Amino acid sequence: MTIAVSRATGTDRESWNSYVERAPHATPFHRLEALEVLRDVSDTTLHLLVGREGEEVFGICPLFEGSVGPFSSVRCPPTEHDVPYLGPVWLDVNHLSQRKQEMWNHQFVEAVCEWIDEEVDPDHLDIRTVDRYPDVRPFIWADLDVRPAYTYVLDLEPGPEEIKRRFSRSTRRYVRDVDDHDIAERGYEGIEYAVDQYHERYENAGVSVELCKALYDALPDGCVRPYVLSVDDRFVGARLTVELDDTIYAWVSAANVEEAEVPVNELVEWYAIRDAAERGLSRYDFVGGMVPSLCRYKSQFAPVPRALYLVQRQRPWMRGASMLYNRLPERVRSLV
Repeated sequence: MTIAVSRATGTDRESWNSYVERAPHATPFHRLEALEVLRDVSDTTLHLLVGREGEEVFGICPLFEGSVGPFSSVRCPPTEHDVPYLGPVWLDVNHLSQRKQEMWNHQFVEAVCEWIDEEVDPDHLDIRTVDRYPDVRPFIWADLDVRPAYTYVLDLEPGPEEIKRRFSRSTRRYVRDVDDHDIAERGYEGIEYAVDQYHERYENAGVSVELCKALYDALPDGCVRPYVLSVDDRFVGARLTVELDDTIYAWVSAANVEEAEVPVNELVEWYAIRDAAERGLSRYDFVGGMVPSLCRYKSQFAPVPRALYLVQRQRPWMRGASMLYNRLPERVRSLV
C-alpha cells in the first residue's frame, strides 16, 4: 500500500489538532486555530491535507490557495504576514523502520505535489519547512527548487545558569541584574507595543496587531506571550513569542534603544529564554539567521544555526517577474 493524500473533512478536521500534537516538529502555526486566523487575514482558501497509509496517519500539510498579483499561488505559510515557516510535518513515526520512513515520506510529498497540481495547478508554489523536517529530498526529486535558509536555535535543556554561562562576556554582564528590571507579560498592551515598534523598524513589515491579537485569543493560554520591559512606566522593549510543545519562537522583536539607558534587547531576550527554560521547554528559536547584522546580535547567546528549506516553483511565464519579490516583506526577503 502507499500513502494517499486527501483534504481533511469531518473527523480528520476535528482531529487536526490531535495530529499536530503528535507531530514532534510542528509549530503553533500548525494548530487549526492559527491556520484559520492566517486564512482570514490573508484572504486565502485553506486546504488541510492529510496523508495516510491505510488507517494510519503519516503526515499533515496545510496549504493556502490565493494569488500574488495576477498569479495564482499555493503557499505555506502566506509569507506576507511574516510567519517564517510552516510546511508539512510528520506525526510521531519512531516505530517505523528507517526504510519505511523514507518510503512513506517520498510517497507523502509526491502525493501532496500531485494534489496541488491536480486541484489548483498554481503559477507559483512556495513552501517553507521547519528546521526539523526530517527529509526534503522528495521535493528535489519532484523537480522543485529547494534552497536552504537558516535560523538560530538555543538549547534550553542545560538550565538557566549553564545557558547564561555560554553567553559572551559582555552579554553576561548585560543580563546579570535582570531581576532588578520591570519585565512582564503585558497582554494586548504588549502586543500593540511590540507590533507598532516592529513596523517602525521594518518599513514593509507584514505582521499586524490584528493578526497577533487574533492568535492570542484563538490559541491555548500561554501559546502567545508578549514580554515587555518597562522603564519609568514606559515600554522600551518587547519580545512577542509563540510556543508549542518543546519550542518557543521569538517571533516579533521591538525596542526603543535610544530612549533607554539599559541593554533593552539583551534583558528582554534573556528574560524570555530563562522563563522558557524554567517552564521546561527545550528549544528557543530566534526566528531567522540570514541577516548578518542580526546574526552578530543573536550569536552572543551561543545558539546553533539550523537549516530550514524553501521549496518553490514558478511557471515559465513568471520567471523574472520582479513584482512577486517586491511584494514580500523586507524581513521575509532576507530568507529568499
